[in-house]
Amino acid sequence: MNRRLLVIPAIVVALGTVLTYRHVRARTPEALLARLARRGGDKEELIMRINVARGDVITPIISAYRDTTATSAFRADLIELLFKRNFRSSDQAIEEVLLDALGEPDVVVRRRAVRALALYGTERLQLALVDCVRDSDEEIRRQAYLVLGSRGRDVENRLWKEISAEKKKTMIDACVERMKTETDPETRMLARAVVGREIEIRAESAREAVQATDLVRAEEIFRTLLVRERPDVVHFQHLIHSSVGLVEVARAAGAATVVTCHDYWALCPRVQLIRPDGRLCAGNMGSGCLLCVKERDLDQVDRARSLDRAGGELLRGLARDLLAEGATGEDLRRRCEEYLDLRARERVVPAAYAACDLRISPSRFLRELHLETGHFDPATFLFSDNGMRTDHVHALEKSADPGGRLRLGFVGSLVWYKGTTVLVEALGLLEDAPVVLNVFGSFEPERDPYHAELERAAGENVHFRGRFDNSRLSEVYAEIDVLVVPSIWFENSPITIHEAFLTHTPVVTSDIGGMAEYVRDGVDGLHFAVGDARDLARVLRRLTTEDGLLEELARDFPPVKTIAENAAEIEFRYRALCCRQRSAGDPLLRSLSARATVRRGGEVEEQGQELLLLRPGGAWVDYDLSGLPEGQAELSLEVLALGAEPEVELRGRLSVDGRELGWVPRFRSSGQDEMRTFFFPLEITSATRRLRVETTDAGESAGSVLRLAGVHLHAHEAGERHS
Repeated sequence: MNRRLLVIPAIVVALGTVLTYRHVRARTPEALLARLARRGGDKEELIMRINVARGDVITPIISAYRDTTATSAFRADLIELLFKRNFRSSDQAIEEVLLDALGEPDVVVRRRAVRALALYGTERLQLALVDCVRDSDEEIRRQAYLVLGSRGRDVENRLWKEISAEKKKTMIDACVERMKTETDPETRMLARAVVGREIEIRAESAREAVQATDLVRAEEIFRTLLVRERPDVVHFQHLIHSSVGLVEVARAAGAATVVTCHDYWALCPRVQLIRPDGRLCAGNMGSGCLLCVKERDLDQVDRARSLDRAGGELLRGLARDLLAEGATGEDLRRRCEEYLDLRARERVVPAAYAACDLRISPSRFLRELHLETGHFDPATFLFSDNGMRTDHVHALEKSADPGGRLRLGFVGSLVWYKGTTVLVEALGLLEDAPVVLNVFGSFEPERDPYHAELERAAGENVHFRGRFDNSRLSEVYAEIDVLVVPSIWFENSPITIHEAFLTHTPVVTSDIGGMAEYVRDGVDGLHFAVGDARDLARVLRRLTTEDGLLEELARDFPPVKTIAENAAEIEFRYRALCCRQRSAGDPLLRSLSARATVRRGGEVEEQGQELLLLRPGGAWVDYDLSGLPEGQAELSLEVLALGAEPEVELRGRLSVDGRELGWVPRFRSSGQDEMRTFFFPLEITSATRRLRVETTDAGESAGSVLRLAGVHLHAHEAGERHS
């Protein structure tokens, strides 16, 4: 009896142990994941239990995801688990899983991967979202735009700096494409934010913009073009978004240079001399420009400018000292760099315009504003209005409005600095007057917040007519009794004013800039105080109450310069410039940064902003030499030896179209960074195509590297050499 009593508890204990083991095993991550894969039980409950499971959960999730038999639905759940585990992806395996998930055909998997990348991914993972802007799924595109265009500035700047120029161009092209075709308003606005942010970031740092690889490449391409075409004159219509260095490239090639100043970019980083708060600037505002560009403390812009006069050099010196001493804190260092960059812009950009042989301004106002800076020679800064195509514009008879109303018109882009808000407010003050406003221009209130604001403010006497084809210009102006140009910035030579004169339409305009210059107050139009809706309403009311005023303003319009007339003028100036004696031109035929290769092979590594490292064992790069003039030339190769690597040997071979050109002799650094230039004579023929620079693994060259900095080609032997 006693033995039986002892056996029963033993059986109970053993049975309990087995049950406990099975219960514990059923709660392990592997077992829970297996049930999730089989859809054994409530999915949400299983995901919750996996989330709270103890031990290593990430490794089983990754293993389950890599199982080739896993279904798309299961993989989507696994990505959701990673998302809910609040992971920090320091583990390379997690990064690889998420990157793989972006390429999954199943849209649910991709959506969940994008969510995880956006919220918890490293910068490397977030950069992968660049590819997602072309995804066919709207939600994925929206999340990608949100990360790339709407994150905090510090994070965003780091992301943009890591994106390669090729990747960035792909993304910008995709965003521009989506801005045109996207049906969802929110997604379209996010796409627009990415493009706008890219432009804004480039403008923040003049130094980075000048040194950026794409701008250096622009100069290389431009130099190649000049060598091939050999123009007598280069006429720049603008230097923005290209490189101010193009002027010097053209001058060095022996060409005369002309630039037309269509706006105030030579003086103002924001181009238009107007701040985000709508206040106008009389010129460059020095340190105040930094506040304007950064859109902060705008009420302190004038004070910052005044501070420059008292201690501008002191501030520059302080910023330079802080950088030289290794300013602690990324924010302080960035602010010092931004300040010095923008102050340097005050000299660099005007100097590029001043270096041109001739500057042309389409308005006297713009010319005088530039001359007041003291940067430019009045004798070579001419006033000459733009020519216009006039053959498609005719003054059609204006039929009277059936309701006897005065028909006002606005033609152009509906952006805030065009003053449409002022115009709509003025119409609100004229609800009792017989006037109607027809607004011609792209109008998308469902997608553009400013357009939506205009729509809300507009009364019944305001009609948004949308865009029209340029061939209908005469018909449109036949429906306008008076054109209103209410811009709140210093417009230069508005094309709409010229169109109005061609169609015998009087103009009411702001009393500043080229607008006030081209519209003669009381002769062919009327002026009102810029930005003042009440004064605009007063002027417009005069047209409805003063008998004969409208007819008087329509009697005497100035002639409008045609394209043919402008062409004759500019040809005369071109010929005059070509008669001036100038240097024969720079013997430099082509100048390439090390990275400007057309092909690469072997172990080739990009270093820093411009360097290219060719590792031992047959690494090679090809450079384009096609399109050069035939004759004797000299090729120079810049090679950098680092002082920190005195044991590293540099040596390599050069060949042109398979024929050996020469060798870079073996050398090492002497303990300091050392740039050496090696020269090679070269005969250029019509068949010359490629230069190859390479390391070899044969003989005495085994183990040697080459760190390239640049390749240059001169038409004749250079003067003093530095090696």
